[in-house]
Amino acid sequence: MPDNDKTTQATPEQLKDRWETDDGKERLAHVIAALKRKEPWAPILEGLPHADEIPNGRDLRGADLHHEDLTDTHLRHAALAEANLSGARLILANLRGSDLRGAILSGAELKGATLSRAQLNGAELINAGLANADLTRAELVGAGIRNANLRNAVLVDANLTGANLSGADLRGAALSAAALPGARLA
Repeated sequence: MPDNDKTTQATPEQLKDRWETDDGKERLAHVIAALKRKEPWAPILEGLPHADEIPNGRDLRGADLHHEDLTDTHLRHAALAEANLSGARLILANLRGSDLRGAILSGAELKGATLSRAQLNGAELINAGLANADLTRAELVGAGIRNANLRNAVLVDANLTGANLSGADLRGAALSAAALPGARLA
């Protein structure tokens, strides 16, 4: 009897492995091209293993997007958990409400990006450029944000519980009503 239990989610390994297939590589290349052209990209992922776990179809969980230039792209409400975005250019990108839990964004350039209401719990943002980024109401619990540039970033109502911000440049950052219990600032 087939297992129709939709409560079982793919493992991080399964999410990453699907992008290593020829089909996964081809789909990811088409998604990147569509993002750059500002075209709809969720339909490209229809039929991709485990994509049906994400109701809006914007499933890039586990994708390797390191060093991609995704400047001014629309990734609003995208599922990017466990994705590798290290060194990626996401300047002015719209990531509002996106799920980036456990994502690697070390060295990524997110200047002026919109990350309001994004889920970044456990994400790695070491040496990330977040100057002028909007992180209003973002969840950054346990995130590694060491040596990041957060100059003039908006972190109003952000949850930074247990985050490591040691060495981060917070000059001009708006932190009103931000939750900082257990956060490391020095």
